[in-house]
Amino acid sequence: MIKLRDFVELERERSFASPKDIKTSIEKFAGFQHREEPLADREVLLIFESSKQRTWLVATKGALYCVIDRLSEPEPRARWRIGMERIFSNKDGIFLSIQTEEYSDSAGHLVIDKKRPRLYSRRLFTDFPVEQRIKSLLLKALDVKI
Repeated sequence: MIKLRDFVELERERSFASPKDIKTSIEKFAGFQHREEPLADREVLLIFESSKQRTWLVATKGALYCVIDRLSEPEPRARWRIGMERIFSNKDGIFLSIQTEEYSDSAGHLVIDKKRPRLYSRRLFTDFPVEQRIKSLLLKALDVKI
């Protein structure tokens, strides 16, 4: 039997944010730079997807952000930011440390710049490895031709 309280909880559950909403969610992060990171220049990459959570990377000309969208929370939230000076140089290209580790058949751990490991869904990266897709995301945000 469903109680009224349970029904109200079901009604309050939100859906996942759209890619556009994910792009705007970084504006609440403390290190966000409005002038250097305009909305039109932001690129997103979904790296993990479950029934309760999605994890995105948002790349701008100024930084790379990790945004987690949990249905149990009111809105998506950026968890960290890495400034582009720690990611890219004209001399060396992309020098950001990106490592993957085994986790399960359907997911792996992704470690970017020694940040806390984040899950990534293997099924989202059947065409190219996750590391390559992240580097492509960064180059696109920087408008670097390969």
